[in-house]
Amino acid sequence: MPIQDASNYNKQHAVPQNIMDVEFKIIGELTLRQFAYLIIFGGIAYVTAVYMGGIFKWPLVVICALLGVGLAFVP
Repeated sequence: MPIQDASNYNKQHAVPQNIMDVEFKIIGELTLRQFAYLIIFGGIAYVTAVYMGGIFKWPLVVICALLGVGLAFVP
């Protein structure tokens, strides 16, 4: 077995310092927080559309859906 050069063991590598600042991406550029906003407000809009009746049904569905999209994608 050849003896390896000792300089290979003492190389310095850059260590990332901001590991917790990076958000986990689920699909493409969609982060976990954005996905959670879409799921929560999409679920609220769905439940509103299925179980609520009357004249306020569709405006509430649209408001819930737009609020979820707004919180997810508008900085």
